[in-house]
This record gives sequence, structure tokens and C-alpha cells, in this order.
Amino acid sequence: MGFLTVSLLLFILGIMFFLDRALIVMGNLSFLIGLCLLIGIKSTLHFFLKKGKLKGSIFFFLGFFVTIIFKLTIIGFPLQIYGLFQMFKSFLPFLYDSATKFPVIGRYLRNPQLKKMVDEVSAKGPSV
Repeated sequence: MGFLTVSLLLFILGIMFFLDRALIVMGNLSFLIGLCLLIGIKSTLHFFLKKGKLKGSIFFFLGFFVTIIFKLTIIGFPLQIYGLFQMFKSFLPFLYDSATKFPVIGRYLRNPQLKKMVDEVSAKGPSV
């Protein structure tokens, strides 16, 4: 969990410092290392190569390589974000339901139109 937390922190810092390439690359590497340590190498490979998540994996790694090799963070970072969204969009209903239980923002998130939008976006994606 430590590497995944560091990964999130580095992504946020990379965005705050106007898409700093070094921070984003370190965030990517710590994300991959953290995922391997959390679920194992075999399960990580299975996760990225799963048929329903292959499109997201391709975009994530394409953005990773564009950022590293061509040094085009402005192109690579959006590709990575799109890939991560494609891979994890099936988790949106869980995150939405958890967020509605927060004391302050929960009542604002309990909007039927917002719930419908979350369900529509996540229904198009593969199941976990």
C-alpha cells in the first residue's frame, strides 16, 4: 500500500508542477511496483492482460512510453489517465456509494441524476 500511496502523491505533485515528467514517471513506476507487491506479479500481469481491460492497458503503457522515450508529457499523461479510467471504471459505483456516506459531501452526492450518470459510465466498462 505504501508504493500505491507514494504513486498517488507523485501523480498529484506531477500535475501541480505542470506535468513534471520525472514525478509522473516515478509515480508510474511506484504504481506498478505497488500493484505487484499488493497482488503479486502473476495477478498483475493477468489484470493488465485481461480481455476487458486490454484497451486501457494499451493506452496506459503507450502513454508511459511516450512520456519516457519521446519526453512528451503533454501527450503521454492524458493517454495514461484515459487508460487508467478504462481499467478502473468498473469501480466507479463502489467509489460513488462510499462517497455518499461521507458526512458533508454525501448529501450533495445523493443526486439521482449523478447516480444515473455513474451507472451509465460504469456499465459500458468490463466487470471486475
